[in-house]
Amino acid sequence: MGRARKGWVRLKGGTWYVGLTLRSGRSFERQVPAPSDGLPIDDNYLALVRSELVREYIAGAWDPEAPEPSAAPASPVPENPTFISFLRRFAGSRSYESAAKDRSRVEFYLAPSPVADVPVRDLKPSHGATLITFLVALPSRRGATLGSSAVRSIYDVCQRALDVAIIEELLPTNPFRLGPVRAQLPPKRFKNAKARKEGWFGREEVGQLLTDLRIEEDRRVLYALLFLTGMRPGESAALRFRDWDRSAAPLTRLCVERAIKSVTRVEGPTKTGAEKEAPVHPALEIILVEWFATGWARFMGRAPTPEDYIVPSVRGRRRGQPRNESTLNRTFREDCVAVGLRSRHAYSARHTFITQTKKDGGDAALLRLITHAPPSSAYEGYVRDQWEPLCAELVKLKVVLPAPSNDVDPAIEGGAPSGPGADSPEDTLERSTDLPDSPGVSRCSGGSTEESNLPRGAKGTVATSFEDWARHQTRSCFHRAP
Repeated sequence: MGRARKGWVRLKGGTWYVGLTLRSGRSFERQVPAPSDGLPIDDNYLALVRSELVREYIAGAWDPEAPEPSAAPASPVPENPTFISFLRRFAGSRSYESAAKDRSRVEFYLAPSPVADVPVRDLKPSHGATLITFLVALPSRRGATLGSSAVRSIYDVCQRALDVAIIEELLPTNPFRLGPVRAQLPPKRFKNAKARKEGWFGREEVGQLLTDLRIEEDRRVLYALLFLTGMRPGESAALRFRDWDRSAAPLTRLCVERAIKSVTRVEGPTKTGAEKEAPVHPALEIILVEWFATGWARFMGRAPTPEDYIVPSVRGRRRGQPRNESTLNRTFREDCVAVGLRSRHAYSARHTFITQTKKDGGDAALLRLITHAPPSSAYEGYVRDQWEPLCAELVKLKVVLPAPSNDVDPAIEGGAPSGPGADSPEDTLERSTDLPDSPGVSRCSGGSTEESNLPRGAKGTVATSFEDWARHQTRSCFHRAP
């Protein structure tokens, strides 16, 4: 017999939510309604709402995962349905990843709109303008009004639905797509432009998130993937060891072909359907080699196989399964605060990668092949192997790894010797970063050459010195003292 289902309540963005774990293991949440007596929400009221939600679910009064009842013969579609009924039929028939969000937009924002009951055949451009005016003034659940992106997303559902109305011969043209009507939409801008402008990390901050022992090792490896490849969180969650091509040169290669969808949480193609190849930066190579050799097994209790996810969930019932993107974002924010940094979204790692590679002189036209779908022009269709130039551009990215923490003995794991007369980790690090073969990974920014950036170069003695430093640095930063 399993554990009793209890549910939970939580405060998010000033709004209370109540939720529970469904029989499938997925989480379900909805907003806590305001008390009917007009009193403020308190702990007793929250406990009552939670218990009612759980009781009704267990009793079978509602189930968001219940299969659709075998329908009676479908009633004929009315020849001139109302706008809202047509929108519901349109959203209910969609199966793309964000279809659930479209259905929510229809119910939350379009059902109460002043054009909801207008027959589809009677829709005019003026109705589109009226809807835009309504949406722009509509209060947000987080306070203030809806942002421009939200308004445009809601309006886009209407445009796509009316495109279908044309196919069904309910309308000759789409009145909501006319230029003068679309000109009424608010311009694209961010609701909090300052937060977006500052939503990236400095070089030292990245180094701290990759090495600070207050952050669990598995999450430091995941953050290294995000910061040093610029991939989306869903793409990093779907990476398996078979996707890491260690035979590639001059840098090893991560093949990014799949992603975990943020809504359905199933594995599928990447956001744009693109299949990308990401060179592994020398700093990331150090981290992945150590993780594959010993770190993964410490968390999972066995050696990894090619089919295993590189950084899976390591705790709870989803152990060994892909990581949840919302959980990743929450723990990322918590880890930022834990090490004394300003809280930011996990997607900021992607912003940071693109920003820092450009600042370090990387060719954006080449580096975008790592983070985005390739251009679809006819000319680009003739371009072939660009792997070596792409590697040369990536290693221009300078990564600052701080010196090993004082609470870790370098002698552990076979590191540098300790005791009187022995070099300190700081001394070893200072000398090693002066080597011509350690430009991609250092304690401070500095110049570099293309030849020395490529760790598979022919200069054996210099490369060996760099690899010795790399192993020592990684052991100190990624292994906890026993």
